[in-house]
Amino acid sequence: MARTKEYFRAWRVANPEKVRASLHSYRARHPEDVRARKLAYRKAHPPTDESRAKERAYRKTRPGARLAYNRAYYALHQQELIEKQRAYAKAHPEVGKAVRQRRRAQGHSVPSTLTSAQWRTILVAYKHRCAYCGTKPKKLTIDHVVPLSRKGTNTPDNVVPACLPCNLHKHNSSPVSLPAIRLLL
Repeated sequence: MARTKEYFRAWRVANPEKVRASLHSYRARHPEDVRARKLAYRKAHPPTDESRAKERAYRKTRPGARLAYNRAYYALHQQELIEKQRAYAKAHPEVGKAVRQRRRAQGHSVPSTLTSAQWRTILVAYKHRCAYCGTKPKKLTIDHVVPLSRKGTNTPDNVVPACLPCNLHKHNSSPVSLPAIRLLL
């Protein structure tokens, strides 16, 4: 048994390219298995402060190495990454809406804590209906009850879903009557 282990250990050291090729082919044939093993390992071995400190120290000794690797990877897989991004944006439009609203709020220098998960919760609370007229349009917009231009915040307590006509009609004024569901959030 010990001889067999020593033989294979020596073979791996002598043939690193063959070992690497077999690993790549296995990973290509079994991506779900590899992903499951990685997740199981991460759960069993969560990062510690010591391991994080080692990682930071290692990165300091090699400034720019990670950036160079990322740039090279992007150059090789640019079209594939762009297609993945587009597919994700199409499947999850609420994430893009939340990001764009955070950027708008930063431009107005007001607090911005609304996340895409909170926006989805608000949509569910309103049953995907307009907060003002109650219709159920295909697309709902994020409406700030107190507009950003009037120092309103981009937080869950100041945001409601609105159909485009209601949002455009309200413009930057405060609504006459506040939606009742908003008070529950």
